[in-house]
Amino acid sequence: PTTPAPTVAPITPAPIDSSPTTQAPATAEPTVAPTTPAPVDVAPIAPTPAPAALEPTPTESSSSIKDFLITSLTDSDSFEIGTPQYLALKELETSNLDPSDPSDQGEILQSYSLKTFYHATSGDDWNDSSGWSITEPVCDWFGITCDVNQQVESLVLDENNLGGIIPSEIRALTSMLTLDLKRNELTGKLATQIGKLESLTELILSSNYLTGQVPTEIGKLSSLSRLSTGDNFFFGSIPTEIGEMTKLEALELYLNAQTGTFPTQIGALTNLCEYLVYEKV
Repeated sequence: PTTPAPTVAPITPAPIDSSPTTQAPATAEPTVAPTTPAPVDVAPIAPTPAPAALEPTPTESSSSIKDFLITSLTDSDSFEIGTPQYLALKELETSNLDPSDPSDQGEILQSYSLKTFYHATSGDDWNDSSGWSITEPVCDWFGITCDVNQQVESLVLDENNLGGIIPSEIRALTSMLTLDLKRNELTGKLATQIGKLESLTELILSSNYLTGQVPTEIGKLSSLSRLSTGDNFFFGSIPTEIGEMTKLEALELYLNAQTGTFPTQIGALTNLCEYLVYEKV
C-alpha cells in the first residue's frame, strides 16, 4: 500500500510593525561666546629724531690724491694746515683728476708742483698771475710754455715780484728746459732737489736774495748750457761738480760771497764761452 505524504502545516509570517520609528533629536553643539582679549597697555612711541648733520669728509678721489702725492713727491708732514703744499692740495681736491688713472697722474704732479711754487713764492702778490687757477689748463698760465705733450717746457717769471723760497716740489717738472726767475725777491737756500731737473738747459736765478751754498747736486744738470746764480748771497766754495756740466756755455757766479779757489774741474768745460766771477764790493 502507498504511504501518503505527510501534511506540512503552513508557516504563518510574523506580523510586521509598520508604525513609524521615532528618531531621537540630535543634540545641538553648545554655542561658545567669543572671547574678548584683554586690552594691552601700549606705551606711546617717541618720534625718531632727525639724523645729525655730518661733517663733510674728503671724497675717495681727494683722499687718494693726497696718498698719491705722499707716495710720489711730498712727505706727509708737508701737508700741515697753511703750508704751500696744503693750499695746493686743497685746490687739487676740487678737480676731477683721478690718481688711479695713469693718464691723470702726470697732470696731478705737474699742477701740484706749480701750485705749491705759486703759494711758496707769494703768488697773490705777483705782478702777473693770470691763469694760475686749477680750473685753467696749466699751459695757459702766465709764464709757462708747454711741449706737444702738454708738459711744462719753460717757466719764465723774471721781474714778477716773486718772494719766498723755491720749494723742492719743483723737481716734478722733469721736462722743463728753462727756469728763469731772475730779478725777484726769492730767499732761502737752493734745494738739493734742483738736481732732479736733468732736462734743464737754462737755470737763471740771478739778482735775488738766495743764500747758503750752491748744492753739489747741481752737477747732475748735465744738459745745462747756461747757469746764472750771480748777484745773490751764496757763500762757501764753488762746487767742483760744476765740472761735470760739459755742455755749459755760460757760467755766471758774480756778486756772491763765495770763497776759496776756483775748482780746476772748470777747465773741463770746453764749450764754455762766458765766465763771470767777481765779488761784491
